[in-house]
Formats: sequence, structure tokens, C-alpha cells
Amino acid sequence: MPGAASDKKQPMFRPVLGYLQRADEAVARRKASEKDEPQDHPKPSPEPTRGKPKHKPLAEGAGTASKELRQLDFFTGPYRGLPNVVLRSALFGCRTKRITSPRTVVATWKGAEISYEGISLNQRDESVWMQLVQYWMWSRPESYRVRFKGSDMLRDLGWGSAGRKGGLSGTAYGRLRESLYRLRSINLSLSLPKEGRIYTMVDGMISGLAFAEDPPDIGFTSCVLSKHYVSIYANQLTRVRWETRLKLRSGLPSWLHRYILSHTSPHFISLDKLHALCGASAERKHFRRPLRKAMDELKAVGGVVAHYEIRHDTLIVVRPKAGRYKKEAEKKEE
Repeated sequence: MPGAASDKKQPMFRPVLGYLQRADEAVARRKASEKDEPQDHPKPSPEPTRGKPKHKPLAEGAGTASKELRQLDFFTGPYRGLPNVVLRSALFGCRTKRITSPRTVVATWKGAEISYEGISLNQRDESVWMQLVQYWMWSRPESYRVRFKGSDMLRDLGWGSAGRKGGLSGTAYGRLRESLYRLRSINLSLSLPKEGRIYTMVDGMISGLAFAEDPPDIGFTSCVLSKHYVSIYANQLTRVRWETRLKLRSGLPSWLHRYILSHTSPHFISLDKLHALCGASAERKHFRRPLRKAMDELKAVGGVVAHYEIRHDTLIVVRPKAGRYKKEAEKKEE
């Protein structure tokens, strides 16, 4: 963007240029401190729309979850969310091919250790899990049981491909079933050594999976969420605007969407570290092209990326200002 600083017609990019002018110095400091680990930010920033949204109190008779889990209230309405320890890892990677392994240690941000046994998970499985948590939050039963219609789940996930009679296709239902089976069969172990917390799920992220004998658009599917995995939400969380996620391709764009939101702006990360964290199927030497394509998609969808640049094998991301994004969202709603 040569000469953009002197262009009076685009004063909005002056802060961005200030970040980029100091990019070389920031990258040099990062490499001098820790070559293997990127700079961490202990306090992740929230979704671009700042401020605490208003939420209705829990209905009488609702389950009394842990007080630490009350921060899940911020995921109601247009938001979903996940713990930062999961968002900044390859647990729900963007890989296309499934991997079955007796025990796999996934790449994580420093300060966390995650391993699993079973079939690898991807971004589609992450969307299913986030929607299951959303269903549970409506009543919060102490049994952690979730009951839903398959047709409602598919429409909430944006998987509603039309069938012959305008309904949902059998292929979409099949994908949902396979994802639920993977969440049930995986054995997960997550530990936070600095905080002295270890979460072990030997019975899967969900259990008690039962499909109705009626057609999926009429009958109900039920399952029980893992209490241990839900308790991870007591740690630092990041909100994700669900509408924005549904507009993105499932894979690297959707993975980057929630990863970027879990950090402050500007954010610097080496391509080697990013390639490992996202669990990309592409080899490292071919990673730049899909990364640029995904970043362009995030920039086009709005509210996530204001500017990005790949410099010295480092991705530099600048997020839009929250106030400006909020005004643009309000105009679209009108």
C-alpha cells in the first residue's frame, strides 16, 4: 500500500499503516524471544461488538450449573463460543481427510496439552458441538441431556440442502449422524499444567446417543454432553457470531475466524506455527495459497479482518475497530 499514508481520501488506513511500519521490529523481537512459540495474549478480546448483551434469567427449575459456567450466558442469541484452549489448537482442525489413531497429540498453544484416541475431528464436528451446547443452555438440565429434531439441527448448522420435496436431503442427515458418532467415540484428554487442571473424557464428548425411529424431521435425537468437557468453559472463552461463521467455508476460513477473534489486534504468528495449529491438509510449502484465499474470504465477509499481510513468513492480522463494525451491522439490519 505505497503512498496510502499520504492519501487524504483514506484516513481510515493510517492506524493500519502504523502497525505495518512496526511489523519488522515486532517480528524481530518475537523471533529473538521465542522462535518456537508465538507471542501470547493472556486476555483475549471479545467479538467485535463490545459490551455485555442483555440476557433473560434462567427459568425456574433449570439446572444449577457451576457458577463458573455462568459466563456461557454470553453465548445466547446470535453467538456461539468455545474455550480459547480449544480454539487455539488442532483438535477441531481444518483437515479434509480423517485420521484414525490409537493416541494422537495435537498441536496447541503454549500452556495446554491435548491428546485424543479415535477418529480425528474437523470444523464440521466443531459446529455440531457448539450447537449442542446451545441447545443445552436453553434449559440447562443437570443431566446434561440434549434433545432436538434433526431437521432443526441441520437448519441451525446451515446444512439444509433441499431434497426433492423441498425438505432436507438424506445426505445432510447422514453427515450429522456421522459427526455425532465421532463425538461419541473419541477419547479426549486435555490438561492445563499451569492451572493444575486435567480433563479426561474416556467415554467421548457425548454419550447416550439415541436416534428416533420416526423420520428425522419428525422424531427427536437425544444425547448427553460430557460434563467434564462442558466444565472447560469455566476457562477463558471467545464469542463467535454464528451468522458470520455460516457464511464461511468449513475448513481453514472457519478455523481462522474463531482463532483470530481469540486474540488482540494486531496479531502476529509464524506460518510454521499456524500451519501446525490449524491442522491443515496442505503441506507447509503449499500453505501460503490457501491461507491467502481464506484471509481474503474473512476480509470480504466483514467484521473480522480489516487488513492482513504475510511478511517474513509471519501472518500479521489487524481487526476492525469495534465501534465502526457495530455501526455497519446496525445499518445492515435497518
